[in-house]
Amino acid sequence: PPSAQPRMAMGHKRRVLLISDSVLYSTPEHTFEQVDNHVCVKRKNYYMTDLFNYEPEFKYSKVVIIALGINDLCTRKNGRAPFTGHALADWVERRLGRACRDNPGTTFVFSSVLHTTHRWLNAEVDRFNRAMYELSGYVRNLEFLDNHSALRRDEISRHLGSVLDLSDSRGTHLTLRAKKLLTNTLVYACEFISGRRYGKYSGRRVGSWSWPCRYEYASSDSRGIS
Repeated sequence: PPSAQPRMAMGHKRRVLLISDSVLYSTPEHTFEQVDNHVCVKRKNYYMTDLFNYEPEFKYSKVVIIALGINDLCTRKNGRAPFTGHALADWVERRLGRACRDNPGTTFVFSSVLHTTHRWLNAEVDRFNRAMYELSGYVRNLEFLDNHSALRRDEISRHLGSVLDLSDSRGTHLTLRAKKLLTNTLVYACEFISGRRYGKYSGRRVGSWSWPCRYEYASSDSRGIS
């Protein structure tokens, strides 16, 4: 993995570490400069199970955004069959829970896996997302960012072809419009976290923005928290 040392040019800016597969890796780093005194560093990573190659960087980052999971659920790796949603969640929960405890000054944001054009895969996506949502209720510095809910707030969700790139044979890649919407959601989330941590909102104003979470989760919360 790359050096864990932050770039010297960052000065005293707060570091946002975005670890993403190809679905959201095109997110421009400079977009996060809309959040006052923040700078983004991107790392491309195709599998959730390789996330912890970047663990040495966690302690240097105020926010770690994890946008991974779809490849683990739908592709073979080193001869291993794809994970089921529950199996991937079990693997992640042990490692991620420990990483969160070891880095109490860092907020981890799990950017939820989106549906695809494959019904069987969507069932596994739903199981994995639900498990990650429940984990966020027990781990103080882990947040679940519900991309599904973020998209449903916008008219883009009315047409499948406005969200998913239908020319993609795998059925997992997003349109440019959908990527921009989710990039804005990530920026709002960072602004929200910064405001909560430091007691003020600066840079991009969150206004009436609220953290996206689908009704099905919030209405039957099984995480044991209020």
